Amino acid sequence: MGWRRSGNASTMARVTPLGTYLTDHEAGAASGRALVRRLLRANEKTSYAEDYRPMVEQIDEDAAALHDIRKRLGIGARPWKRLSGPITAVAGRLHGLPGSYTALHRLREIEALAAGVATKRSLWSSLRAADLAQLDRTELDRLIGRADDQHATLMRHRDRSAVEAFGAST
Repeated sequence: MGWRRSGNASTMARVTPLGTYLTDHEAGAASGRALVRRLLRANEKTSYAEDYRPMVEQIDEDAAALHDIRKRLGIGARPWKRLSGPITAVAGRLHGLPGSYTALHRLREIEALAAGVATKRSLWSSLRAADLAQLDRTELDRLIGRADDQHATLMRHRDRSAVEAFGAST
């Protein structure tokens, strides 16, 4: 564990493995929030949107839960890490495939979001395993279940998008 400057030069905040872990996940949550919104916008007039609308709200709630957990554990914010998520999302769009939105675009974005949801589930499971007194196991179980549901939905969408992008398997 070390010390790192936080805020102005005279304020020092203790850097802990748990603090680093949670703030890294907050950066990932910012990317996930941007990505699910982009998926919804790009698929607004498709049947995919039926699942993305509630998922936007759920992922926002998950990010808020993570923020609350970090605060409950007395871990300070690291705003520069939260900026890395949206910056990564913009870079992904700039590096994306040329032309209009295609089934391949959708497939790539679904896979990226599914990876983020799997990582989020791992976060909730790790916090549950750590059995920290400040955290409610029932809340963590609920978050784990919701991540499982989100992942299952994304896997169904991935399979459908793969067929749309590459043609039906024979």
